[in-house]
Amino acid sequence: MKQQIVGLLLFLVCFGATAHPMDVCLHRLAQSATELKACQLAQDQAGQCDRFQSTLNTRRDRCEHEGFIYQDIDKAIAYGLKQLDGDIKHSPYARQVEKQRWENSQMRSNVESFKRYFPDFSQFTGDVMSNFNTPQCPSEYIGQSGSWQFIKPTTLKRYPMNSESKTRSISVYFMSEMSKGTCYKPNPASAEYLAVNLPDVMLLEMEKSPDIRIVRCQTPSCKGDIDSMGSLYKRYERQYREYRNLAVCADIDLKNEERRVIKGKKQSKRALPEYCPSEEIQVKALNAKGNLDQLIQLLFQDVNVGIKTVKIQ
Repeated sequence: MKQQIVGLLLFLVCFGATAHPMDVCLHRLAQSATELKACQLAQDQAGQCDRFQSTLNTRRDRCEHEGFIYQDIDKAIAYGLKQLDGDIKHSPYARQVEKQRWENSQMRSNVESFKRYFPDFSQFTGDVMSNFNTPQCPSEYIGQSGSWQFIKPTTLKRYPMNSESKTRSISVYFMSEMSKGTCYKPNPASAEYLAVNLPDVMLLEMEKSPDIRIVRCQTPSCKGDIDSMGSLYKRYERQYREYRNLAVCADIDLKNEERRVIKGKKQSKRALPEYCPSEEIQVKALNAKGNLDQLIQLLFQDVNVGIKTVKIQ
């Protein structure tokens, strides 16, 4: 330490006529620079050297206030930094920051795809960026239980059950669980998924919305579930048309029956449309609604299992 002080004093003498006669401020400034660099060379976590940087800034401001010119202030700081060998770019923390910067660049494509498809769930971005570049899967994601691949989105229309309701659009997301220990590429463009490493907690949060349906697929490609949902939806549209037609028939039939029971007045019946059955209209209308309800349950409400195959009566 004595040698450092002597060196600093010799340095201050070299300032010549441009230096302020009160050189204590510059000496302390150079010492602060040395202490900051010593901390930075060994730094292994963020914020570890903040107090040394704060001290340097305070002493620099003080020297400026006392009238030292900027050239002498900069020379004092440079001298203090030179007292220790080594490059702070090679500190444990700097290497960690550089590693994280590189990993972020590798994950950028996946993160951007995630944000594009799930803009309302950006709070899970940190989860999406986890489990990357492990010893088992360098430069890739490693599969974990409860993490998902996003395979495909689609939109289904849920039709109203009565005149007071409106058609709703339901967003459907097909998800395939990642295989534990398997490596996954961070670039969806070169894979069979649109985004990867989505946390299970995000899927649970999405399912709280009545306008979102999550399908947890039975296979990695989701092909069987996608095909089954497409088939079910076609059946739903056919069943809905049948239900609406029979509802009209049942309404006319009921009103005709009400007219028939009015005593003392001659009532004319309203003709039924050609598509109405000739008998058991009310029973068939109830059966159509029951079959439709079953399809609605499978398509829009059953969030615990994948798409099933059902037999409609």
